[in-house]
Amino acid sequence: MKNSVLAVIALLSASLFAQDVPELYSAPVKKVQVGDKRMAYKVFGKGSPLLMIAGYGSPLESWDSYVVSALSKEFTVIVFDNRGIGRSTTSNATPSIEPFAKDAADLVRTIGSEKVSVMGWSMGGYIAQEFALKYPELTGKLILLSTSCGGSESIPPSDEEISMLQNMGDPEVLLKVLFLTDWTLAHLEVAARFTGSSSQEESGEQR
Repeated sequence: MKNSVLAVIALLSASLFAQDVPELYSAPVKKVQVGDKRMAYKVFGKGSPLLMIAGYGSPLESWDSYVVSALSKEFTVIVFDNRGIGRSTTSNATPSIEPFAKDAADLVRTIGSEKVSVMGWSMGGYIAQEFALKYPELTGKLILLSTSCGGSESIPPSDEEISMLQNMGDPEVLLKVLFLTDWTLAHLEVAARFTGSSSQEESGEQR
C-alpha cells in the first residue's frame, strides 16, 4: 500500500514540477528604508494582511511558493528578507530576536498595514512571538510553525524525532513526519509537493 501511494505521489510530483514556477520567484522585489536598513519584501494577493517571517538564514523565497499562492487567494501575503539576509541590508547592532521583531514591526508600519496576522517558521517563530508580545497593537493572529518558545520552557524533540528529521530525504519518512497517513491519502497532490524534489533526483539518477 505504501509503495502504491508513493508511486502515485511520484507521478503527481513530476506533473507539478513541470508547471511554471509560481510568481513568488519572478515577482519584483520592493525595498523600503526601515531605520538604518533597507528591507526587501514582496506582497501577493488581497484580503486581510498576513506577515510571514522566515527562519534562520532564509530569504523570502524559502517559503513554499505553492503555499504562498494558496494563501494569497484569501490574504494579502507579505514576505520579506530579515536584516542581513537576501536583499535586506544589515546594521552594526548585535543580531538578536528583539531587533528582528522591531524590523518586522517597522516594516508593517512603513508599508501602511495597521494590524497583521503573523506567521513565523523556525527562528521566524521566535521573532513572531516577540512581535506579538512587544507590538500587540499590530498583531492580529499568531501562527507558529516548527518552532518553540526557546529557553528552559521549551520542549526539545525526542531522539526518534531527531532521527526522522535527519532522514528527510526519504519520501516515506518525509510524509510520516509532515502528515497523518489518512490525510496523505486524501490529499495526494499536496503531499506530492513535499516529495517532488526527491522524485526528481531519483528520476535524474535513472536517466
